[in-house]
Amino acid sequence: MRFKRVAIALLLCTLGAASAHGLATLLRPVIPHEADKPPPQISAGAARYKPPAFSRQNSALNQSPKPVIDHTKVFAGCYDINWATWSTFDDVTSTTGNIIDADGTPISITMSANYSFGSTPGIYNYPRLSSYPATIPNQTVPKTTWAAGVGGETTMCFSRKVTNPVLLLASLGSTLPQSATLDFSVPYVVLYDGGNMVYNSSTRLTGTEGYAIVMFPGDFTCVTIKSSTPENYTNLTWGIRPQPFTIGFNQNATCGSTAVTATGGTTYQWNGGDTPNQATNTFHTSGTYLVTVTNSSGCVTSASVDVVVSNSVTPSITAFTIPQQSGATVINEANKTITLTMPAGTNLASLTPSITVPSGTTVSPASGTARNFTNPVTYTVTGGCGVVTYTVRVLAAKPATTCAGVSNIITGDTPTPAGTFAWQVLQGGNWVNAPGTINGANYQTSGLANTTSANITYILRRQVTAAGGVITYDSFYDLTVEPTIAITNNIATASGVSMFCATGDPAAITGSAPAGGNGTYTYQWQSSADNITFSNIAGATAKDYDPPAITATTYYRRIVSSGSCNTPNTSNAVTVTVVPVAAGNAVTAPAITSFCSTGDAAIINGTTPTGGDGVYQYQWQSSADNVTFTNIAGATAKDYDPPAINTTTYYRRIVTSAPCSTPLTSNVVTITITPAVANNTITAPAVTSFCNTGDAAAIVGSTPTGGTGTYQYQWQSSADNTTFTNIAGANAKDYDPAISSTTMYYRRSVISGICNVPVLSNVVTINIQPQPGNVVVTPVNPVCAGSRATISVSSPNAALSYFWYDSPAKGAILFAGPTFITGPLTASHTYYVEASNGSCSSLALTSITVTTIPVPAAPALVNPVPVCSGTPATLNIAGPQATLTYNWYSTATGGTPIFTGPQFVTNALTANATYYVDATNASGCISPRTTAGVTVNALPAITAQGVTVCAGSGATLTASSTDNNVTIRWYQSAAGGSSVFTGASYPAPAVSSQTTYYAEATNNSTGCISATRAAAVIQIAQPLPAPVVTTGDITATSVTFKWAAVTNATAYQVSTDNGQSFSTPSSGNAGLTHTITGLTVGQTVNIIVRASGTLNCLLSSNSATAAATTVDPLADDIFVANGFTPNGDGKNDVVYVHNDNISTMKFYVYSQWGELLFSTQNIQNGWDGTYKGQPEPAGVYVYYVQATMKSGKQVNKKGTITLIR
Repeated sequence: MRFKRVAIALLLCTLGAASAHGLATLLRPVIPHEADKPPPQISAGAARYKPPAFSRQNSALNQSPKPVIDHTKVFAGCYDINWATWSTFDDVTSTTGNIIDADGTPISITMSANYSFGSTPGIYNYPRLSSYPATIPNQTVPKTTWAAGVGGETTMCFSRKVTNPVLLLASLGSTLPQSATLDFSVPYVVLYDGGNMVYNSSTRLTGTEGYAIVMFPGDFTCVTIKSSTPENYTNLTWGIRPQPFTIGFNQNATCGSTAVTATGGTTYQWNGGDTPNQATNTFHTSGTYLVTVTNSSGCVTSASVDVVVSNSVTPSITAFTIPQQSGATVINEANKTITLTMPAGTNLASLTPSITVPSGTTVSPASGTARNFTNPVTYTVTGGCGVVTYTVRVLAAKPATTCAGVSNIITGDTPTPAGTFAWQVLQGGNWVNAPGTINGANYQTSGLANTTSANITYILRRQVTAAGGVITYDSFYDLTVEPTIAITNNIATASGVSMFCATGDPAAITGSAPAGGNGTYTYQWQSSADNITFSNIAGATAKDYDPPAITATTYYRRIVSSGSCNTPNTSNAVTVTVVPVAAGNAVTAPAITSFCSTGDAAIINGTTPTGGDGVYQYQWQSSADNVTFTNIAGATAKDYDPPAINTTTYYRRIVTSAPCSTPLTSNVVTITITPAVANNTITAPAVTSFCNTGDAAAIVGSTPTGGTGTYQYQWQSSADNTTFTNIAGANAKDYDPAISSTTMYYRRSVISGICNVPVLSNVVTINIQPQPGNVVVTPVNPVCAGSRATISVSSPNAALSYFWYDSPAKGAILFAGPTFITGPLTASHTYYVEASNGSCSSLALTSITVTTIPVPAAPALVNPVPVCSGTPATLNIAGPQATLTYNWYSTATGGTPIFTGPQFVTNALTANATYYVDATNASGCISPRTTAGVTVNALPAITAQGVTVCAGSGATLTASSTDNNVTIRWYQSAAGGSSVFTGASYPAPAVSSQTTYYAEATNNSTGCISATRAAAVIQIAQPLPAPVVTTGDITATSVTFKWAAVTNATAYQVSTDNGQSFSTPSSGNAGLTHTITGLTVGQTVNIIVRASGTLNCLLSSNSATAAATTVDPLADDIFVANGFTPNGDGKNDVVYVHNDNISTMKFYVYSQWGELLFSTQNIQNGWDGTYKGQPEPAGVYVYYVQATMKSGKQVNKKGTITLIR
C-alpha cells in the first residue's frame, strides 16, 4: 500500500470583499513526480475547469485564464503571509490554532470534522511549493483524511469574520487508490497551480497528487469542505496575507447609470459593466462589483465597491388621441413626432386631446387641455431620466366628392416627397390598401359603388416610404361617394297678383320641396321675355323666388340640382303680366337746400301727373340713405313742407291712379346737413425742451372731420397760454415755429364751408431751459499701478445728473453719478465730467488726472538647496533692496505674512513645501508674489536582526534598508561614537553576555542619515526549561502523554525506563505527544521528556515523571440528542449534553450559516430552541462540545440537531 501525506494551508488574502476577476492558475513549477505519484491521466474530453472570478451579484463567470502572480516581477510585501501556529495533536474531531490578522491583531481558527484527524510536523513534499514568491514555513500542521467514508465534512471557522480565505493543497489525492475530490460551500478562484489539479467548477476541484493554492472570495466566518473520496490523510494550516497596496474608488452617478473609477494600479479588470478592462467602468444595475488591479510592479489585488444606479422611467408619450379623429395616431419615437387626422371641416383651433405617459412622468400641456392645432404644438414630458419634447401635428382631411361608379384622381400633397407610395383607406379602425391604382404620387380610384340613398365617406391617406425604410403619411382626404337618384316634385306656384299696370312687383313664387337626388338641393331661378329663351337670375338660388318690379310681361321657372351626380330638373313656368302706367310725377327743391349742423327747408313743390284716370293719390316719403324710403305720416298732398332736421334727408313723392295701382315714384330732393367740424388736434415735435434758445421742429396737425371736407386753418401763439393771437401766414395744416428764447404756446383754429364757427385745437408748449455751470471735482491722490481710484464731484446738486467720460470727445458714458470708481489703472489717466438738467449740459467738460505709482517687480530668489527630512530650509532674496520690505507667505494669495525679511529660515520640514514672497515699496505698493519650492529628501529607513548564540561564540549581524542606494555603518552606541564596521553584514566578535550593536544608513546621493540607529541584539542562549508533561487520551490499550511546546526547542526525546534511555516521540522529532500502545485495562505506565534546541548549549533537564493508567474505553463517550421538539409539552423540549464522567465542558449551538445561537459551560443547562428570547425556525442546527473528563481526557464532539416544530 502507498503511504502519502497531503498538506493544506488556508491563507487570508486581502484582495477585496469579492474575488479577483478572471483569476486563474499560475505557471506551476517543473518538479519531477515522485516514483509513487505518476502524472494524472485525464480521460479524453475531460477539460480542466478554469475557476472564475466570484461576484456577489452571481454575475456570469469569466473563465478566461489569467495568472495572478507574475514571478518575473517583484513588489515588496506582495506575497507575504502571516502563518498560523498549531500544537501537536492526534485522533481529535476539533482543534484550534492561532494567527495574526492583516490588521495586526491576534485571532484564532478552529477546524472541526465529522471524523478524527491529527497533525504532522511538516508539509508533505514541501519543495513543490518553492515556486511561490514568498516563504511558506514548513512546520506543524493539521492532517485530515477528508472522510471516514462517504459523506466527510470539514469545517474551518475563524473567531471573527475574515476576508478572502486561501487554501493551499499539497499532494491532494493519488493515483493509488484514487484521486480526491473536494466540494466547497462557497466559490473559489485559483491563486497558484502546482500541477496535477482539475478545476471541475467554481465550487469543486479534484487532485491526483495535486498541488494548488485557492482563494474563497468574500467575507466569511466559516468555510465548509465536503468530500466522499477519503485518502490516507491531509494537512491543514492557516495564514493571512496583508493588503499589498490600496485601491481607491470615485463614483459619478447619472440617471440610469453610474461611472466608477478605480485608482492605484496600471491595469484593471472588472466583473461586469460597459468597459470591464478600463479603470473607469459604467454600470446600469445597482449592486456590489469587483475590480482586480495590477500595479506597475506586477502585484495584483482586488477590492469590491457598492454601486447604486438610479433607474428612473424614461419620459415618453405612449398614447395621444382626440375625439372623432380619423384612424389611429402615428407616434414616431425616433423623431419624437405625433401625427393624427381629423375629419374634413374640423375646426383645429380648439381640440382637447387625451395623453398617456408612463407612471412617474408628467406632460405639459396636461392631458385634457384644449389647444389650437392650426400649427404644430409641442408637448414636453418630464421624468427622472430627463426631458423629452414631442411635436404634435393635427391635420384636417381635405374634402373630395365623386359619383357612384365613377373613377376619379385624388391629387397628393405637393411638393411630392421622395420615396415609394401606397394609398390607404381606413376600414374597421385599420388602414388597408385602397382599391384602384395606389402606387403613384396621385391616387386613381376605382369606380366606387354606392347603392344607398345616402352619401358614403371614405377616409384616405398616402403612405410614403423613404430611403432607409422611414415611413411617413400625408395627403389625408375625406372622399364622399354620392348615389345617383332622379330629382322629382319640382313645381313652381304663383301667389297673389300676377297682373300689373305699367310696372309691378309680383309676390314671391313658391317652389315645392323636391324629392330624389341626394337629399340636399340647390336652386336656380330663371326668367324669359318670350317663354322660350330663359336665363339665370343672379342671386335667385333660394327654394322660393320674389321677382323684382317689372315693366313688361315676364316668365319664371326653377332649376333644381342635387349633388354633382344627378341630372338637374326643370319646373313649370309662372307668367307675370304688365300693362301701361301713369306718368309725369316730378318734384322741385326749395331755394336753400344746404345747412350747417341743423336746418328747416322751405316747401317742396310737386307737378300734377298725367295718365291714369286723372285722379291721383299722393304719398310723400323720406330716406336717410337715398335707398330705403318710408312713408311720411299725413304727407299726402301734392306739395310738402319738410320739418327742421339735423341730418341730410332725401324726399320723394309716390303717385297712384286707377286702374293701375302700381305707384309712380318722383325724382328725389336732397336737403343737405353739413356736420360740425371735429378732430382738430395737434402733435408736439419730438423735442420740446431747449437750452437757452430753441428751434422746434414742425407741429403736426390732424386732418379734421365734419364740415365739407375742405378746411381753412389759422395757427395762433401765446406767451402765457391765456391770450392767443393769429400768426400771420400760418394757414397750413401743420406749423413750424420760429426760433425762440422764451417758452411759447401754440394752437390751431379750423373752419369748413358753411360751418364757419372756428374750432380750436389743444395747446403745444415749447420750453426754454437755463444751462448748468461747469463741474468742480475733488482732487485725487496717486494710486498704485493696478489699483482703482475714486473721483467725486465737489458739492453735487441733487437736481443735476453727472456723466463721466474718458475722452474730451465724450463718446460712451463710463458712469452716471457724482462719485466714479475707475477700473484698475496701469498708467496715469485723465477723466472728464459734465452736469446735465435733462435738456442742458454744462458749458465745458471738467477734467481730472489720476497719477499711478509703479509697483515693485516680483522678487528673485537664490535657488533653494534640497534638505533632509526633519531639518529647516533657508530661502534668500537675490540682490535684496534696502528700500523694499519682503514678506513671506504660505499661500499664493491673501493670508498673513509668516516672516518679514530678505532671508527666511523655515521650520523643520518632513515633506516638500512651497512658500511665497512679495516686495512692498515706501508708497505701500506690493509686487506679485514669487513661488519658492523646497524639496525635502526622505531619510532612509533601516532594520537590523539580532541572533542567539552560545556563550563564547561569535555572531553575524545583518541590517537592511528600503533605500537601495545607502551605506550601512555599525556602532556600539545608539547615538554618537565611531563606526566599528561598514557593510550590511557585520561579523561581530565572540561574546559571553548579551551585547547590542547599532546600524545606521546614509543615502549615497542625498547624504541623508536614517532617523535612528537600528539595534541588533546578540542573545546568550539559556538552558531550555524542562517540559511539563500531562496525560492526554487514555484508552483501554493505550495512553497518550502530551506537553506544551518549550520556547526555542526544536526537538524532544522521551524515556519510559526512568531516564535510562531516550528515544524520539511517536509524534515525531518535534512532536508534542507520545502514545504508548499494547497495554491492558488498568495498566500504569511512566514517562520522562526532555527538550533540545538548534544549539548544542540548548538542552533542558528531564521533566518530572508522569504516570497514567488505562481506562474503560466507553467511560468518556458523550451523548447529544440529534433532535428535539421545543413545544412546551414537557417532553424533549430541551437538548442537553449527557455523560456522568464530565469534569468541565463547553457546549455551543450554531445556525447553518455559522452564527452562534447558544453556549453554556454548565452541564445542567441545555438549548431550548430560542435565540435572544425568540424561537428559532424548524431546521437543522450544528452543535460542538469541548469536554474535559474526570480522567483528564479532552473530548471534542460535533454533530447536528434537528429542531422539530
